[in-house]
Amino acid sequence: MAYITVTSTTNQVIIDTGVYGGMSTAFGPLPNKATMPKGHFKIQYFSNVTYPYIELLVINGTNIRVWSFNLDGSGGVFRIESVAGIIPTDMNDLWTKVAALTA
Repeated sequence: MAYITVTSTTNQVIIDTGVYGGMSTAFGPLPNKATMPKGHFKIQYFSNVTYPYIELLVINGTNIRVWSFNLDGSGGVFRIESVAGIIPTDMNDLWTKVAALTA
């Protein structure tokens, strides 16, 4: 089974949690798949830390979910496997792909 994959349609972003599906978090168990409308995202890249990662805030009304991930799951964040079916080559590539997909 895969790690996290992110894909999209014309109007939505789909996050498949792969091996993390059902895992307990502070917000309750992770869904196996989450679908959110585009335009409801804020994305931040934390590069000046020991384990660089991307934080994706999903804002839907008063409901906010935070997804933190990088290429290998280091630093206690989720590991992302692919974005739009393509494996990112480095963190800058991951940032570019996720930013384009969620815009």
